[in-house]
Amino acid sequence: MRKARAVIIASLANGCDAIPADLKAASRLRTASEQALELATAASRVLGPNCLIADPLGPATMVPAACEGMGLKPSNVDVKADMRAADYVLFLAMQKLWEQHSLSNDASERLFDTFELSAALWGEELRAVKSKGSKLP
Repeated sequence: MRKARAVIIASLANGCDAIPADLKAASRLRTASEQALELATAASRVLGPNCLIADPLGPATMVPAACEGMGLKPSNVDVKADMRAADYVLFLAMQKLWEQHSLSNDASERLFDTFELSAALWGEELRAVKSKGSKLP
């Protein structure tokens, strides 16, 4: 399930015109820290000027409430606690883009649910690795 996050992010690179070029470019980056920074920056542009992310690798609970206040489906609180900030703003930006371009349907809801769960599992795994003092994947 954790790999679903990576597959969804990678698929953005070849996505439709609704996905901004900077989000597509960020999805192509290979190192986790570079990708997190660029995805957070690109997703923040989609969400607006009040949604700046100070620490993309930090927890999603640090994402400003302004990022969530657009009628988007906020993440489940328990799941959000396990997500990284970059993944959470990407989750919100994807919802906004799909809504703006009338792409929302049952399949996109399943995509969002899958991304949300997968990103939470990834964040949980990263915290466990970091707490053991190992190098992050």
